[in-house]
Amino acid sequence: MVPVRPATVTDTLNLLAAGFLRGGIGGFLKGSSSSFATLGRSDVRIGCYVEMMREMGSVWLEKHLIAVCCHLVDLASKCGHLAFTQNASHVTEALTIRRCISFILRQTIGSLLGENAQTLACKHLGVLLSQYVDLVSIGNGDNLDSSIDSSDYSSGYAVVVILQEISVLVRQIGTSVMP
Repeated sequence: MVPVRPATVTDTLNLLAAGFLRGGIGGFLKGSSSSFATLGRSDVRIGCYVEMMREMGSVWLEKHLIAVCCHLVDLASKCGHLAFTQNASHVTEALTIRRCISFILRQTIGSLLGENAQTLACKHLGVLLSQYVDLVSIGNGDNLDSSIDSSDYSSGYAVVVILQEISVLVRQIGTSVMP
């Protein structure tokens, strides 16, 4: 009998990502011309993330908060180049993915965790924000090159997602006292 190795958190999240994106970028909305059918499938893909994290519980989510935040922001960055094209369907796809990632974060971090863990999530997202801002190569320092490549689009899109989620968490935390 072959010993079975338990799946790591990263392996599990990558498996969910493969189903979420359905084989890569551009596959999120493939499969049907009907918007109703497409919405149903994206709901199922979003629900897989949310239900897995709910089943694992708030203690698990708090323990693996960094991995979950990194994974979801990375998922957003993979579709970043789609948001900055002239193709309307690509822009729509990128916005839909961003809304889905926001929904996942709000239904897990925003509802399963308490104020202390949400504050910790803000700190983790802040660290990710600084990493993605550092990746944007246009106009920083002596380099005034105005050319933009796909990594800048990806980093920029990740920055938008992070800022949006930090603002939602800060509003949700409200007036809790910071330690």
